[in-house]
Amino acid sequence: MISRIFRGLAALASLCLWAPGGQAAAEEDWGDWVNPTLASSIVGAWTREKAPGEDMDRAITFAPDGTFEVDRDMDAKKDIWGKYSVDQDVITLIATGGDFVQPAAFGKYRFDIADGQLGFTLIEDTVQARIKDFSFAWRKKQ
Repeated sequence: MISRIFRGLAALASLCLWAPGGQAAAEEDWGDWVNPTLASSIVGAWTREKAPGEDMDRAITFAPDGTFEVDRDMDAKKDIWGKYSVDQDVITLIATGGDFVQPAAFGKYRFDIADGQLGFTLIEDTVQARIKDFSFAWRKKQ
């Protein structure tokens, strides 16, 4: 009797996870992933000057809907894009498309905005290029 109940619950759970409108569909809809109130301070376009040994400036834009775009060479073309979430002073990024996206392109950073500059402190990241880019200060685009 108890095993029938557990089997029934397991079947119901699997239907909820994979049926239309269940978890699989919800993962495609990231609309609730970003908290607009907490994210509002980071929303906007930010630039960083080229670092020593680099030949390009960088730009990143955080949209209010929890998406971001990166322009790696300031040619007004998005090179990388993805989703982000903010919880207090922690930003989590997942790159989902673009010419420079690496598999499992997940990163998590503490961020701080002071004197018009956005700074990041690494928590964890799978992308070495982003670790390097985020080790420099960013300025809000006017």
